[in-house]
Amino acid sequence: MPAAYEGVRPHSEISAGSAQAGAVAAALLVVALLLLERPYHGIWHDSVLYLGQALAVLHPGEFRQDLFFAYGSQSDYTLVQYLLAPLVDGFGSSASFWALTLLGLGLFLYASWRLLCSALPSRQSAFAGMLALVVLPGSYGAWNSLSYAEPFLTGRSLAEPLALLGLAAIARGRTAIAFSLFAIGMAFNPLQVLPALVAAWIWLVQDDRRWLHLAWLALLAAAVAMLLPTAHGLVARMDPAWFGQVWERNLVVFYSHSQAGDWYYLLTDVVVLSLVAIRATGSLRRFAISVGIAWFLLFTASLVLADVAHLVWPAGLQLWRAHWLLHWSAMATLPWLAMEAWRSPGQRPWFILLLALAVSGTTPSNAHPLVPGIALLLFSWPWLERRVSLPMRWLLACGCLTVGCWHLIETWAIQEQSQYWWPIRQWPSPLLQSWLPVLTPLLAIAGPLCWHHAGAPGRKLLMAGAAILLAASCLQWDQRTHINRAFTAEAPTKPFGIAIPHDSTVLWIGGLLPTWNILHRAHYLDQQQLAGIVFNRATATEGFRRKELLQVTDGAGRDCRIVTLLLEPHAACRPDLSAMGHACKRTRGALDYFVLPYRLPVTPLGTWSPLGPDQPGYHLYACRDALAPVGASTAAGQAGRPR
Repeated sequence: MPAAYEGVRPHSEISAGSAQAGAVAAALLVVALLLLERPYHGIWHDSVLYLGQALAVLHPGEFRQDLFFAYGSQSDYTLVQYLLAPLVDGFGSSASFWALTLLGLGLFLYASWRLLCSALPSRQSAFAGMLALVVLPGSYGAWNSLSYAEPFLTGRSLAEPLALLGLAAIARGRTAIAFSLFAIGMAFNPLQVLPALVAAWIWLVQDDRRWLHLAWLALLAAAVAMLLPTAHGLVARMDPAWFGQVWERNLVVFYSHSQAGDWYYLLTDVVVLSLVAIRATGSLRRFAISVGIAWFLLFTASLVLADVAHLVWPAGLQLWRAHWLLHWSAMATLPWLAMEAWRSPGQRPWFILLLALAVSGTTPSNAHPLVPGIALLLFSWPWLERRVSLPMRWLLACGCLTVGCWHLIETWAIQEQSQYWWPIRQWPSPLLQSWLPVLTPLLAIAGPLCWHHAGAPGRKLLMAGAAILLAASCLQWDQRTHINRAFTAEAPTKPFGIAIPHDSTVLWIGGLLPTWNILHRAHYLDQQQLAGIVFNRATATEGFRRKELLQVTDGAGRDCRIVTLLLEPHAACRPDLSAMGHACKRTRGALDYFVLPYRLPVTPLGTWSPLGPDQPGYHLYACRDALAPVGASTAAGQAGRPR
């Protein structure tokens, strides 16, 4: 080679290097946005229940009488606690849940990428789908209660990536691997994997009608189950009292409990995936049809069998959770649908209308009532093109987009004022975090555009910027509060300085997590313990009974509700010594100890200050000490009565 050409790489090598650099920059951007959008707040929400399940494996005697475990719960339908128990025992709950949460998010990204590369026609559209998954809301179901890629550890954290990997294997023709992945995922959370399993079956039926014969196996299994002595459980109905408890205390069981905004939100997903199925070809069309039919079958079965017929077993299955796969599919394919419309100049008004649907309908539990109208316009657009002039179509589309944008700004302002969608903020700059819902979509759009139009020096700067953004997102991802760290740290041997008997029951007001993780004792009553009331009537009955026992009077004769449950019109009071004494008396020995964040006029058994000796602490009291003043006041009252 001549000297003049030494050091000059071939064009193909330069293109390959540029493509690799683009892939690395894209990966950095996706991971950074995911960590920004889903900060880690520690063990909270449903992860508290999974920690309790692991602790129940390690300490069965102490947790056997806890309300969550006493009569059966969702822990009977998952094996995740047997994975968590040795990790919690060896590394502690804080480190184990932190690492597994991060692992779950990483697996979600990997599984999503594998499935999108299998279903979408190009890597460019797959990358756009990944950006949509991490930027657009992942919430599904009623009341904005669940989400895919949750930033806390549950069985869903592992089941969802396995379900997506199973669908990716189906798309690549690896059926045996797919069903193996589904089986492993079912062991973690069958509710999340079942929709993917049904979608995989429908995918296979589209290729080969002989797969329809699997339906005979399902019917045969149902017939055999009906012959078993326990067959009555398959068709058992909830009585009105039990149904009322589940309806009021657990909002995620019955989808008909949803708000109007939830239905518009669901309709948005249905419309997007239907449009994809109409406009796509090949694997993408097959995927959209499979997911859409699977969702329709399971969602309809849920409404009929659980919401209308009140059957126990279908209510526990919560078949409406197929919405998670529907929502994932709609968000991941929305960019492809938008890009296809943008490439055609005649479809630009339709593109604006699609954007209006995305803006109006992707606010969880608060989608705009205009969504059905936009959906009707999207499906009837070919008819409108023949009868309505182009300026009027532009005006119609832009009007819908304006209404949607105004609704989005209004929703964002309300959320920013209440700050309810993030528990506690710990960023150095609250202003930056408050603008995060706007900044992340801008980064997702501007980043790829700048990379596409930048030269070699510009791309190096963008690569450095993506690396800096990833480093910043990693540094801010862990946003646990000091008290959450204290409650999930290695449990002190005797935090209150005394040994609490193993068979004791404790009421730590608002403190299910420390009762389980710090004291390793059964908790008397907390809202989260009633998460499994759909699986066992006795849990609902006993939970309601305990709540009534904790409705007492304080020293001034005022009504005092020590524990309130979801959707109750009353607020929990600040119980004094008299109220706690009456509560201990009414429970007839079922409650042994209680913990309060303030002192009572009796000496506590011990005080624990997890944040340091200068900070307020928690005080442990025994019911026997609280009963003495109650008994004395009762005796004094009787002595003062005329005989």
